[in-house]
Amino acid sequence: MLTKYIVKEKGLTLLEVLATIVISSLFIGIIYNVLLSTFSFNEKTSSHITLRQEANIMMTQLREQHKAGYDDVFCYDDFFESAHLIEHIELNELSPEGTTITTNRRCGDLNADYNLNVNMKLTDSHNPSFEIQTTLESQYSSSVTPINPGPDPEPESSFLDYLRKENVLFFGNVLDFTGNGTVIGPEATVVMRNGFSSNSGSKTSIKAKNIYIQGNLDLKHITLGHSSESTIYVGGDILTGNLNQVDINGKILYTGSITGKDTLPHKDSYSLEKVDSISFPDFTVPDVENQNWYTERGYTVLNDQTTYRKQISNQTIYASKGNVRISSNTRGIIFAPDGNVTIDNNATFTGVIIAKSIDIKGTVVYEPLPADAEVPFN
Repeated sequence: MLTKYIVKEKGLTLLEVLATIVISSLFIGIIYNVLLSTFSFNEKTSSHITLRQEANIMMTQLREQHKAGYDDVFCYDDFFESAHLIEHIELNELSPEGTTITTNRRCGDLNADYNLNVNMKLTDSHNPSFEIQTTLESQYSSSVTPINPGPDPEPESSFLDYLRKENVLFFGNVLDFTGNGTVIGPEATVVMRNGFSSNSGSKTSIKAKNIYIQGNLDLKHITLGHSSESTIYVGGDILTGNLNQVDINGKILYTGSITGKDTLPHKDSYSLEKVDSISFPDFTVPDVENQNWYTERGYTVLNDQTTYRKQISNQTIYASKGNVRISSNTRGIIFAPDGNVTIDNNATFTGVIIAKSIDIKGTVVYEPLPADAEVPFN
């Protein structure tokens, strides 16, 4: 009866009490270790951050003192004046003007004309350390004015963008005169990609702001340039003939030599400068489109079946796979990249010409392309 009562008695046994104490002790030990590790980690992190901050303060003061621009005496002990939280500073090197400040040589001249090498190790009471190795440049190094690279380059422009931006009057290979031909464009650009030599025995003129001659320039019976603001670019030699009928306005830049029976006389109206190279406009001229392209846009096919013409108000637009001839006063655009354009006597063409060659017997006057102007090419 007594045995049965003991077996059925409810409550904790001694074994269960001991197990509970052991588990609780393990759990408390784990929590303690975790808290201790966390506290230690935070303390070290905080210590490292403090070291970096103190190092920044010290280097800032040292840099300001070094860049002051006059000689000064700097001592080892000056480091400790700003380092309030640092237990130890190990100064391996502080070398102004060829000398080294150490615990034995505690002061030296701090001259802004010389680089200052700094190598030191900072340690606090928690033993984390922070090392500095740097060079403070002299005032000559730090005061050099950087070269301004200029604005970012513009995206590569199209041929049409170039025509508008540079006020191109003529773009082609050959420009020739017959009789008293004249080109007028005070703000215009003329591009000749195969040299220039006037076959006319009469006085002719290209009165433009910028004249590009990629090749030799044969100076005879010609006026080049509109004013002192004009520039004539010659990517070759200048050949001089009879200079009695030669007038130059502005500046000539050339890459070759000056040869001929006459030398260019000095005049106030122009200047000469030999250069190593010249950057010429380098564009691929678009092709003439097929007939459907033009008829769909309202162009008329002329009798030669290679030329297309469109009239817009007082503007006439030509596109041709062959030659174009202008016999009366005309305003507009001529596009004949593989052909020749002829401006007859007593005729004046006003506008823009893109052609392989042009023969001017009359007058060509520049008129800029409006931003919304229709052009006969893609």
